[in-house]
Amino acid sequence: MSRKIARICPRCNGYLGVTLGERSRKSMTQSVNGSCLVCSHKLTWTLVHGSRPIKGDNSGRIPKLFGRLTTNPRIIPTNNQ
Repeated sequence: MSRKIARICPRCNGYLGVTLGERSRKSMTQSVNGSCLVCSHKLTWTLVHGSRPIKGDNSGRIPKLFGRLTTNPRIIPTNNQ
């Protein structure tokens, strides 16, 4: 059964009705919807339960796309006429 919670609207400080949807046993996510009765502001987000498995490097650094140049490149002039 879904739950209903009353909160304050971030836009107008009015009544924000929040509804938590049902979560199945296998799902790690739960839908959360909210709407203000005064200004009709709507909020929709997803609540994630449990820990997220870490895959790869999440440090924010950009990986190298190309290797280092082993020789000095030469610029050869061309005559475009």
